[in-house]
Amino acid sequence: MNIGTKVLASSAVLLSAAGTATKVTYDLTVPNVDGKLVKVHIDGKAGEQINVWLPEKLDVEIPKNSKLKMRLGKHKSGSEDCIEVIYQAGEGGVFLLGSLENATYLGKMPICGNKKVWTVIGRDNKPKKLICGYQEVLDLGSFGSDNWNLLRCTEKRGEDSMEAEVKKIKINDKPDAVVCTRQRHTYKFTCQSERDFSIEYAVGSQPTGGYVSPAVRISAS
Repeated sequence: MNIGTKVLASSAVLLSAAGTATKVTYDLTVPNVDGKLVKVHIDGKAGEQINVWLPEKLDVEIPKNSKLKMRLGKHKSGSEDCIEVIYQAGEGGVFLLGSLENATYLGKMPICGNKKVWTVIGRDNKPKKLICGYQEVLDLGSFGSDNWNLLRCTEKRGEDSMEAEVKKIKINDKPDAVVCTRQRHTYKFTCQSERDFSIEYAVGSQPTGGYVSPAVRISAS
């Protein structure tokens, strides 16, 4: 929730000793707050959740049953602190690590490593966000029982031209049941279909060094 600076003017009428009414006006100023208020888990404390101000890019809600765990830790890049984003398989959700466990306001802290925030939007208009490495793009992929119906962070082949792209997702026997189109010069895909479909967070790869590729699963609802 973005909060801009608001000035609330109020007034009170004071009665002087001589019986003269004096009107006093005072201002209440609410400071600017950057970011979004996000419910997160505390790593290592089962079931404990708190609300924390995070950068708007990290305004993410990952259900427990998705098996995709996004963990946020603090890292130093040069002289500046930044938020390190890693993904693992396990209980789904957003988790704070280490010194961030006691933080309540991280709205102005940047994401480490020049990573890109990719957004996938379906017919419910609720965006799903994936944080991909600077050498990655969002592309179709398979993992486990998900057969080419994942959009996942994938190492890019050559330069990303930032042009419009179309990804066709097969559902049942229809090869283009859902069509996801990347908007030119953005990191955003919009998915459309004549059928009902869902977009859910998912694990996109086998663990490598304990980490996995994040993905969204597109399937019939």
